[in-house]
Amino acid sequence: MRKTILFAPATYNLAETTRCIQIAKAIKKSARCVFLSYGGEFEFLIREEEFQLHRLEPSITTKKSNSFIQNSSWQKTWRALFQK
Repeated sequence: MRKTILFAPATYNLAETTRCIQIAKAIKKSARCVFLSYGGEFEFLIREEEFQLHRLEPSITTKKSNSFIQNSSWQKTWRALFQK
C-alpha cells in the first residue's frame, strides 16, 4: 500500500503552490499526492497536473488573500525591522 502525502499550499501564493506541485510530481510514483485548498488564484495549477484536490470551506475571498499577501510580505517585515 502506497503512502498518502497531503499538501495544503496557500493557493493564493504562486511560489508556495508551485513548490508543492514540484514536490508532488517528484514523488507521485512512490506516494499518492492529495491537495487540500481553501481556494485561491493558483489552484488551477494543481488541477492542470491532475492531482487529487479537495476544496475546504469556507473558501478564501480575494480580499482576504490579498490581505494575507500584504501582511506576509518580506518588504513589510524589513521596513518594520529597519525603519528609523
